[in-house]
Amino acid sequence: MYISFGPSQAAISRETVDGLLNRLQPDTKKVVGYTVLNFAERFDKHPGRQFAVCINNSDYPASLELHKIYRVLPDDDAAKDGDLRSLMKAARITCIQPSILF
Repeated sequence: MYISFGPSQAAISRETVDGLLNRLQPDTKKVVGYTVLNFAERFDKHPGRQFAVCINNSDYPASLELHKIYRVLPDDDAAKDGDLRSLMKAARITCIQPSILF
């Protein structure tokens, strides 16, 4: 599956989570879209799996990467506070962040 922001254009891809790619404009590195590899196969096997895109990391630049796609893990207590629990792939840890950042 490919998600484009505006008309289709040349872009470079950067893997953020296994099989999820950020599509970046080569000169500015601005995110112009996302590609989800093997979309139907991935989501048929894991119904209910959720992902979030970081749209603001100004308060958490060390722990959140702008425009990166994060896997969201279920956490009812975090949701009650308006937060999300996300999986940080590189460190294999989970973090709770305000949902307004996604």
